[in-house]
Amino acid sequence: VSSVDYNHHSPSHLPVQNACGRIEVLKGAESVLFGSNAMSGVVNVVSPTMGEAQEKGSSVGIEVGERDFKRLKVSSGNKLDEKNAYYFSSSYNTDGGWRDLQDGQNLELFGKHYHKTDSGDKITTTFLGNVLRSHVAGYLTKEKYETTPTDSGLSISDPYSNYDYFMVSSRLDSDLGNGFSLVVEPYLRYDQSHMIA
Repeated sequence: VSSVDYNHHSPSHLPVQNACGRIEVLKGAESVLFGSNAMSGVVNVVSPTMGEAQEKGSSVGIEVGERDFKRLKVSSGNKLDEKNAYYFSSSYNTDGGWRDLQDGQNLELFGKHYHKTDSGDKITTTFLGNVLRSHVAGYLTKEKYETTPTDSGLSISDPYSNYDYFMVSSRLDSDLGNGFSLVVEPYLRYDQSHMIA
């Protein structure tokens, strides 16, 4: 998957564990539907539909693990009326890492609103957000690994990688009749990263 610089979504922008309705694995060339890079196949992460959002309900989850790993997940989905539904999820995690200067924090946000007009058109508004703050450890020589394997491998005192990604889009699906349909999806995107290593 190409980076966002080339107008494609990186996997790091996809809140898969929080906002996945289903995952489709498509084998073979899929260039017609997914672009010229989809020569061998596609892993398509599909967010919940209006009906799936209603079925998801609400949930809260907490995970803990070794090396100071913690994650809080919150999600909620519901049908507001016959024409509107929503789905929202977020997660925040921290990880201490197993080496010096390898800790990090990550916040993911995902929201979707579904609306069906009186004429049968569908309008889906989506929000994505990803904020990452982490230290970046370097490479260790064999000698350094054998003596102090948790060393950062860097001479600077505060190497870091900060990354912010936000996108909002609104998609119109309209049935024009006679087998024709119109799909329009304008979006706004903010993408910024800073790194010192």
